[in-house]
Amino acid sequence: MTAFLSPPQSPRGLLEVVEWVPSLPRGHELLALATRDAGITPSDLSVRGGRALEATAVLQPVLVAVTLAIAEELVSRGISTRFVAGLSLGQVAAAAIAGHVTPEDAIAFASLRGRLMQREAARFPGAMATLTGSDPQLFDTALALGRRHGYLTVAGENAADEISLAGDPRAIAAVVAELGAQPIDALGPWHSERMRGAVDELRAFLVGRVRAPRAGLPKLVIDRDGSVVEPDADLATVLAEQVAHATRWHATMQTLAAAGISRVVTLGPGAVLRYLARKNLGRAVRVAGSASLRELEATASLPRSLPHLGETSPR
Repeated sequence: MTAFLSPPQSPRGLLEVVEWVPSLPRGHELLALATRDAGITPSDLSVRGGRALEATAVLQPVLVAVTLAIAEELVSRGISTRFVAGLSLGQVAAAAIAGHVTPEDAIAFASLRGRLMQREAARFPGAMATLTGSDPQLFDTALALGRRHGYLTVAGENAADEISLAGDPRAIAAVVAELGAQPIDALGPWHSERMRGAVDELRAFLVGRVRAPRAGLPKLVIDRDGSVVEPDADLATVLAEQVAHATRWHATMQTLAAAGISRVVTLGPGAVLRYLARKNLGRAVRVAGSASLRELEATASLPRSLPHLGETSPR
């Protein structure tokens, strides 16, 4: 049984994906839509080494567009999926793959999401970092330490022994310096109350655009708590509030493991998701990717049904 995983916001590896995705049947169309919403053209993305992708308002719709183009291509080649999940921004593309919103609305929502998060980050400058450790007191110690220097909160539960932190730059710097946390290349304090000002506008956009689960489409597992979306779920609120709410990717991976997933396919830039899949699921689940056309071809040629192999795809 296969699950698709949709990537979080990061410029890492995105330019390389942008360069080949237009060769896919829907790649050029979706990428053109994303760049139009961002106020640029597709050719602008490769100028100066992809400098345009450093802007949150550009990166978000572009990443959603390439993710959806890749997912559509894999499905057209016979790779079916029972579940789909997305980390952070990836949940927007995942919602479209599951049929809850159209690809066009997902890209437009990502564009708005990027603009609003950029606006809130200008109001409340911040930073992020990851912290790993097996000591059950470590995370509490980090919060207490950082809060002596400003606002700090848990922005994500990535694995049993890893969290993401978001907050004021001085608070993050203290945790990095004293506890060895690793800075994240983030342009603001994502997934924290500092983003609360974006929620109402995001929810307003989605009203009337979100659809209930439909038969024959993959089930969406949300990173708010790792639950599977039910027909009566208020998904518009879930998607809108996600910018101000911690992600729980560890719980999401546990849901997939409990469902009997034997393979996950990372869509587009996959370094973060490969790392977290292996960290959370171990070697019992095969990890395949699609970060390059060659990798997509290899994934599309894999057997349609896999046992628990404990193998990973070539990288």
